Amino acid sequence: DIETTSPDRKKEATDASIAFCEECEKAGYYVGIYASDISGFKDKLQLDRLNAFDKWVARYGSTPKYVKKYGMWQGSSKGHIDGISGYVDIDVAFYDYPSIIKKARLNNL
Repeated sequence: DIETTSPDRKKEATDASIAFCEECEKAGYYVGIYASDISGFKDKLQLDRLNAFDKWVARYGSTPKYVKKYGMWQGSSKGHIDGISGYVDIDVAFYDYPSIIKKARLNNL
């Protein structure tokens, strides 16, 4: 979680993110990094070092502007679904993740 990371610690936050993702991959999981477009990926991470990992980008009201390549986009946190009280996130996946994960035999599938 990098939400409270100071922008002057981008290198350290990126190092930790890479180490965490690599350990998850070694354990057989599909990994990706979730952060907001600007206050996460731009301000607190070194995006150019994260090319090996899928991105799930939050940017409300418009598609991401800073992160150019991403697999999922969270466009709102104020969605509604019948049967669920309160707000839900509205996300769009651009890849068929269940098929990708199953084909690669990841996540214990």
